[in-house]
Amino acid sequence: MAAAELPPGLVRAHPDCFHLWLPLPAGWSASAFSNRSAALGVSVVPADAFAVSLAPPAAVRLSLGAVSERARLSKALRVLADLLGSREGSAT
Repeated sequence: MAAAELPPGLVRAHPDCFHLWLPLPAGWSASAFSNRSAALGVSVVPADAFAVSLAPPAAVRLSLGAVSERARLSKALRVLADLLGSREGSAT
């Protein structure tokens, strides 16, 4: 479902996993994307929370198993896809 809803080539996950890494386009920091998506009702976790190096990637982690209804998950993924496609990140 995530591969179908999000921009092509972005989903980085094992097909049987309930989590995935979502790399962010240039201009978005993980914290800015996380904050903006939360304001839109979708929670993601910045890569910094999982980093073991001083330079975490510009990415966020999505937990797909946390949503109990497929329709809600689909809607949340569309929100993230729209946010990724916006020019909003270039101002952050």
